[in-house]
Amino acid sequence: MGKACLNEEEAFKCLVEYRKTGDAVARDLLYFANISRIYGIANEFKGLGVSFDDLVSEANLRFFEIVNSYDITNTNADSLDAYLDVSIRNAVSNYVQCEGMRNWVKGAKKIVR
Repeated sequence: MGKACLNEEEAFKCLVEYRKTGDAVARDLLYFANISRIYGIANEFKGLGVSFDDLVSEANLRFFEIVNSYDITNTNADSLDAYLDVSIRNAVSNYVQCEGMRNWVKGAKKIVR
């Protein structure tokens, strides 16, 4: 996976700045520093019956949920980095599983008819 253009400490500072002031530039800088992470995680789930665009969308949604809810009183920047990885990967995995179940149910309904 690609390395972000901000180190963990700089990324955490951007997060704190955004959360305290609503600074969209800090939020966007944090996003673009993590875009390779987002696309990299989505790429891990290619070929599992869900479009790549949907995988990226799910990863983006989770990223922004984290940005808006992460506990900024936790001053360990490494934990933000690890939390982003685990949380985005889990969200995309859950999405793929749910889509798989929906597709299975659709297929089963066609067979029953």
